[in-house]
Amino acid sequence: GRIEVFLRQRSADDTAYPLEWHAPGSLYRHGEQDADVAGRLQGEFGCEIGNFELVGRHITSEARGTIMSLLFLVEALGAVREDDRHRWFPIDQLPERTVDFHRNVYIPAAAKAWVARDERLMALELAELERQRDLRHSRDS
Repeated sequence: GRIEVFLRQRSADDTAYPLEWHAPGSLYRHGEQDADVAGRLQGEFGCEIGNFELVGRHITSEARGTIMSLLFLVEALGAVREDDRHRWFPIDQLPERTVDFHRNVYIPAAAKAWVARDERLMALELAELERQRDLRHSRDS
């Protein structure tokens, strides 16, 4: 199947990347823990999210400072918000105004991790099917 990515459009008055589309994310604010950031991400997705799988770490320098980004695959545990500022896009049809670093680094890295995860899951399922076949074969012999 085709891989899609959930993107959010920033507001016109946003100080960083106004009106550009980006993968949901947040900066850690002073004194925050993972749960605080996860709560803001749930707001962007519009539903509870879980099963955080760390798939990358990237450091960028921009006007607002040097930023270390942790890239996660997450699972939506409900219906994801979809409206004029929150949408799914095929990774080969991203909006023109997508934050460059997201378009060129985050989204390709996440897609690669998704494919690798899918391949690992399929290999595990195949191994389990083979194990069950071997058990049936040994019982039938």
